[in-house]
Amino acid sequence: MFIQTMPVILSFLVYIFFYLDTNPNLVYLFIITSYFTGALLVSSFIRKEDPSKGALIMGLGIVSLGPVHTVNLIQEPEVVPFLLIGLWLQISISYIKNFNKWSFQDANHAFLHGTWVAATSVVGVSVLFYYPHEPFVSKLIAVLAAFLWVGYAVLSIYTFRKIIFSKMDLEKVHGGILLTVVATQSVVIVMEWTFDLLKTVELILISIGILFYLGSIGVLIIRYARKTWTIVDDWKNTNCIVHGALSITGVAWLNSGASGSSIGFYWLFVFIVFLIVEWMELYRASERIKLLGIRQGIYVYHPSQWARIFTFGMFYYFTTICKPLIHINDGYLSVVDASLLILGPVIIFLTIIQLLIMGYPILMKATEKAPGN
Repeated sequence: MFIQTMPVILSFLVYIFFYLDTNPNLVYLFIITSYFTGALLVSSFIRKEDPSKGALIMGLGIVSLGPVHTVNLIQEPEVVPFLLIGLWLQISISYIKNFNKWSFQDANHAFLHGTWVAATSVVGVSVLFYYPHEPFVSKLIAVLAAFLWVGYAVLSIYTFRKIIFSKMDLEKVHGGILLTVVATQSVVIVMEWTFDLLKTVELILISIGILFYLGSIGVLIIRYARKTWTIVDDWKNTNCIVHGALSITGVAWLNSGASGSSIGFYWLFVFIVFLIVEWMELYRASERIKLLGIRQGIYVYHPSQWARIFTFGMFYYFTTICKPLIHINDGYLSVVDASLLILGPVIIFLTIIQLLIMGYPILMKATEKAPGN
């Protein structure tokens, strides 16, 4: 167990010895490091063969950049990039060790590699956000994310081809297919932050992401239209990426210089999709509780649940940077304000609940039994 926690512990020690302030809040440092270490242990021993474990970093990273940062909830936030790097190192070892098995086992496993790409991008953005005076590290991580994306894009196109032409695994495909979009746009964002990409390159990559979105949505429509399905067994956690992929595309679009009027209408569209998908999520939760009870219905752990935290956090961040571009005369500015007011506490609450679920070993036994995760 000690070996499994070494990446986080080493990252934490680097922060303590080289970057810690003279008057730190040691209680906070202990609490947040315990959470990250617990997250590392869970990713190592619970569903350790699941390729969606990169979503853990995506969720924690975007929350630290979004609502937690804007409401000044935490102290010593500069420790977050170090802990994210520790988690990323451990998770990367799992991806490398299981690459062949995860890449070609089935379509979903192939697409879920996108969490590794997006997690790498999130780490790069987090490092630059908290340590802008040390751009070399964030640039190195951004280049690594770009290389990972190239390999992932090739794998995804190959998998798309198998699904479309041979119908392989079509009945099993879920929202994880949209990680093709998230991975692509996350690389656009981290490369723009670190290298100030040429607009032409940005637009090409954003367009590739949009094509991935249209193709993924098309596959999902065919998948759910071809067979009888139930909300409990067939609607997966990753389906929330339907709106999360739109949010991160909006962030990438803003980085490329989108105008205020166009981005405002786009935000409204994303907001409507967000409401529809999350209504489905609430309905699914209620049906799971009726069928399985609270313990196995919603209080179980699966790495892909962090995708939900990520999509909420990404919509919050997208809304935050959209707000200054929306004119006060637009009728939906009050909706934007209300979204920020409500979503911030909701995201923090969901993150805390997620961490509590991870830290309750008794309920881990229910994880493998509960359907629909």
